[in-house]
Amino acid sequence: MELIQIRNEVAVVSHRVIAERTEIQEKSVSRIVRNHIADFEEFGGVGFEIHTLQTNGGAQEAKTYYLNEQQATLLMTFLQNSPVVKNFKKALVKAFYQLKAKNAMMSESQPLWLISKALETMMSQQTTILALLEQKLRDEPVVNREFIYIDKPTSRMQHHRLSNEEKFIAKVVKALENEEGITQGELLRRVGKIKADKTAINWLRGYDGIYWRANVLSGTTFSYSLIKEV
Repeated sequence: MELIQIRNEVAVVSHRVIAERTEIQEKSVSRIVRNHIADFEEFGGVGFEIHTLQTNGGAQEAKTYYLNEQQATLLMTFLQNSPVVKNFKKALVKAFYQLKAKNAMMSESQPLWLISKALETMMSQQTTILALLEQKLRDEPVVNREFIYIDKPTSRMQHHRLSNEEKFIAKVVKALENEEGITQGELLRRVGKIKADKTAINWLRGYDGIYWRANVLSGTTFSYSLIKEV
């Protein structure tokens, strides 16, 4: 896939490309966009395209999001800062910068000093936006991952507002902080679930690569380890 596309005269990157290049599940990246859509729309409307995919269960509709430069920069702040993600961040900044440089150089009517000044301003703006976003997220009393979880609610009302899914994430993270390499069945038992709980199993799979990593022991037997914040 091409890293940057031009859609409606705007340079964008699709969430599927981001998922592929960062080695994160596509549905996890898509969920980040959906859960924080209001934040992304502060930098313009989020473009999307609906496709029909053929699966074992029949035809299903799938949505592809297209993010502009500022929206893509915001998305990067929600991802775990792994080596793969770090390398992709640099590649993404370079790709947007090179596209701007190419477009600027094609405008022969612009003097070279003005082109140079424009490029310098664009890079400065990119750096400023990223710094402000990261500062904003650091100031918030939450973990900057796909789902927000709170180790210790400050009130009973706040505790009841947490969804079952968020509570499950918090319990699993706490269990893995205490001990690494817990098997799936034992991990479910420790967070108050039975081995056959399909919803809990789907949550474990859905957040694999975001909060924890599943390691295959043999066949369908897995153990789990916590992904540390960098």
